[in-house]
Amino acid sequence: MSKNFIQYRNFAESPTVRAEGDSRTIEGYAVVFNQRSEVLWRGTYGDVVEVIEPSAIDSELLRSSDIIACLEHSRNRMLARSRFGKGSLSLELDAKGLKYRFDAPNTTDGDYALEMIKRGDIFGSSFAFTADESDNNCVEYVMEGDVVVRKVKRISGLYDVAMVANPAYLGTSVGSRSVEETAKELGALMERSQPEALKRPPQAPTEEEQRRAKQMQEDIALLRSSL
Repeated sequence: MSKNFIQYRNFAESPTVRAEGDSRTIEGYAVVFNQRSEVLWRGTYGDVVEVIEPSAIDSELLRSSDIIACLEHSRNRMLARSRFGKGSLSLELDAKGLKYRFDAPNTTDGDYALEMIKRGDIFGSSFAFTADESDNNCVEYVMEGDVVVRKVKRISGLYDVAMVANPAYLGTSVGSRSVEETAKELGALMERSQPEALKRPPQAPTEEEQRRAKQMQEDIALLRSSL
């Protein structure tokens, strides 16, 4: 199965149209670093959320990628493009995340995007990416209190930044294996193997709980190897 299926993530970060004059410049953040997502899925072991770390995207990835700006992730509704660091789409990394900026084209979709953003009908930003799910240096699951945090530490491919009408953090995933399918399998493993020590106030785990915790990690490693 593919280790790099395309995933979409949406943020409630509203794109804006610059206020000066008759500006057609649209800008916003497609990625926000260190921001916890909504709950991706739930289990008796705890809620699972996701964080995109600053290390996930660097300038080299932007220079080596063909990235489009579009509406609702539709490549047929392209608004701007950055091919290997050059083009009508400006992408900039800062402490907050990945910022995009472009001048809306004089097309039906360009005019539509301007109007919908000004009216507030389109109020979310999104991006499409891949990450190696089998590599702990790229995607890692860690316990933080009673929450499981999926940390995206390295993105292998960045394909588009999009303006979306629904800014719920988790979007859909496509490819040979969806994030929902992976979530169900990983959730089942964690629920089966979850040590009791993680279900009650902190205290020294018993030998049995330590054994089960080790088994949980081995099961997760086995799942990763099958992706």
